[in-house]
Amino acid sequence: MSTIIFQLLAGMYRDTFGIDFPDINRMVKAIKIRHDLIHRNGKKKDSSLHSISARHIDALIQLADDFGIYLAKQLNTVKALNLRICGQDPDNPEGIWQEEY
Repeated sequence: MSTIIFQLLAGMYRDTFGIDFPDINRMVKAIKIRHDLIHRNGKKKDSSLHSISARHIDALIQLADDFGIYLAKQLNTVKALNLRICGQDPDNPEGIWQEEY
């Protein structure tokens, strides 16, 4: 299910903003483990327990940070390009609102 959701989101970002998601395989794996932790009391389908260490948590935090930073950079690039196309200064995008009407 999470793979399908990521694929839908990736498609929407590609179609709307012209950017691609980074590789999501590790994120999907983490979401599946989260599902087991929440809904299966930490057990896998074969009833064995997941073993989660602080190192795993730190790696997942870094993965989520990297994912968010990548998307933010891509969106900022698209925003700056769109502002330039509209004849606005990407370094001062609010400048258009400073004019008095």
